[in-house]
Amino acid sequence: VIVQGLREVAVSSVDELRGLMRFGMAMRTTGATLMNEHSSRSHAVLTFYLDKKSSKHARNMEVTSSKFHFVDLAGSERANRTGNVGERFKESIHINSGL
Repeated sequence: VIVQGLREVAVSSVDELRGLMRFGMAMRTTGATLMNEHSSRSHAVLTFYLDKKSSKHARNMEVTSSKFHFVDLAGSERANRTGNVGERFKESIHINSGL
């Protein structure tokens, strides 16, 4: 599977992470519906790999690793509740066909 626009970036501070999140939010496509003023029109997956190191000494270092997935599925609202008609309704069908 090839995912267009997929990136993996290492960060070492909260500020770097925030910057990447702002970049990702700016890349998303949104549009208004009756349910949500900023409804997603594209899918997004954000995965965090978090490593916690217990010691600064290499010999005694223990690493605890965690992995978090945050997923935003575009157009996941019920079609009849969004008020989408015409091209926006067709767009919703097309978005969900990829799931």
